Amino acid sequence: MNLAWRSPGVVSDTVDGVTIAIDLDNGAYYQFSGDASLILQALPGVDPDVLVSEINGVRVESFVDELVDLGLLEVRDVAGGESTPIEFVGDGLSFQTFTDLAHILMLDPIHDVDPPMGWPHSDGAQT
Repeated sequence: MNLAWRSPGVVSDTVDGVTIAIDLDNGAYYQFSGDASLILQALPGVDPDVLVSEINGVRVESFVDELVDLGLLEVRDVAGGESTPIEFVGDGLSFQTFTDLAHILMLDPIHDVDPPMGWPHSDGAQT
């Protein structure tokens, strides 16, 4: 089994060692750095069982479980392949969650078009 970003629904990119993931279903975005970013940069191809044995298992297991519970990661059955080796820097497995732009990210540019108002637009309701 391997970890992967939930697809479709989550997009991510890494710049200068910081991974940003956006959940397109709820508009929240997440910032991961250090060891957390290293794990996510190795996706797909990270075997959760191998990760648990490489560093402090409880921390890695709870980190992975939290991301699966949030719907960011999914565990997929994949035949063959090897787990990607990761050299951890030892700075922890934390991340930040941001919802301040969720109402903008949730705008649907195909269905929320109103010619007089421009494209896209919000009906004024914010979540």
